[in-house]
Amino acid sequence: MRHTINATKWFKSTPSKAVMYTVLGAWAIFMTLICTIMMGKHSIPLPMPELSSEEVAHALGEHREEMQEPTWMMTHVFLSTCPCSKRLADYLVDKARPSHVEEHIILIGDDPQWRKQATAKGFKVHVVTHEELDQHYHIKAAPLLIIMDENDKIMYSGGYTSRKQGLDIQDISILSQLQTDDSAMHALPLFGCAVSRQLQKTVDPTGLF
Repeated sequence: MRHTINATKWFKSTPSKAVMYTVLGAWAIFMTLICTIMMGKHSIPLPMPELSSEEVAHALGEHREEMQEPTWMMTHVFLSTCPCSKRLADYLVDKARPSHVEEHIILIGDDPQWRKQATAKGFKVHVVTHEELDQHYHIKAAPLLIIMDENDKIMYSGGYTSRKQGLDIQDISILSQLQTDDSAMHALPLFGCAVSRQLQKTVDPTGLF
């Protein structure tokens, strides 16, 4: 009994230690929450439009140029402040692009320097706000690839790689496969950034990132 410690007496006699342990415990919980949010923001697959979405197909179809022969169309959706989008955007302007395909880029938040490079490469760039992407295009996250056939039917809606920040960027091979067998294929996951305000709150309830 001599070595029994009265917890209440200990806390009262050593208030500085009690405060210290309380602060350390709160800090540990806070850091765990932050790490969970940071890891989840770019490692959890984000929602993508359905292939059957007529609203998305119509909104993207408005971008088509007046051409005698309708062609397949690739639409790349990038967020200017998203590292994943930036990496893919740089890939697009650095690599050779497929011919006889109409390519558009929807850019959320402007980046004048990169937009100039993309335009010079032949892309049609459309700068929009977060609200416009959500309300007009019904798209919630980026980077996103959408491929439509010549009849504005969505054949692919998904990501570019099989894993987070993967090196196997597959947009051209996806297009080639779709044009070869003329059927929709299983979509790659979308790893990136939430764009719609509602999705941002779901991914990051704290609003800190």
